[in-house]
Amino acid sequence: MNEIRRLMELNKTDVEVLFAIKKGMCTTANKIAKKKGKDRSVIQKSLNNLVRKGLVDRRSECCDQKKGRYYVYCSKKSKELEKVVKKESQKLLKKCLEVIL
Repeated sequence: MNEIRRLMELNKTDVEVLFAIKKGMCTTANKIAKKKGKDRSVIQKSLNNLVRKGLVDRRSECCDQKKGRYYVYCSKKSKELEKVVKKESQKLLKKCLEVIL
């Protein structure tokens, strides 16, 4: 797991958040923050990082009666995650070869 964490440049909170989103499910930053006992802004930062790296999907939903639109974050399928990790490992290998050769 540490290898994947280093490869994808994830911090400890990113990994916690990634695993907080159950396989095949969607959730909100607020729900993860409550579950993990962390501030929502910390969770939001990790979610944004995970979305940017292609490890989590984000979509806008409407409409909670108290709020307007809000974002939900969804886990990706195993095959999609595998593609993302392979792509990153290929990038790392290419960088290593450029330095060595």
